[in-house]
Amino acid sequence: PAIFTFGMWCATLVAVNFVSVCLYYVAVLAVYDAYFSEKKPCGCCPGGMPKKAADSAAVGSDESLSSGEKFFQNKFAPFIIKAKIPLVVVFLALYGVFGYFA
Repeated sequence: PAIFTFGMWCATLVAVNFVSVCLYYVAVLAVYDAYFSEKKPCGCCPGGMPKKAADSAAVGSDESLSSGEKFFQNKFAPFIIKAKIPLVVVFLALYGVFGYFA
């Protein structure tokens, strides 16, 4: 029973870690892009992060975007922006449950 229980715990841990990392990484990227991408990375560096040439020319044109990029631009990002408070509450609750059972 001990080996079976440890195996189930490891399998659950891997699955929860995968889902948490995938969702947390997207949330961190969204926050960085919304609030920190134009700011200085530290106090010693002059100016913000350099812009790519493609950022200024192709941001508004849907023809240059792939179907995955169109999905994230038109569906996923607006959902994340609109539902940010409930998403934070859900993630905090999940982390509390995962921490309790760890």
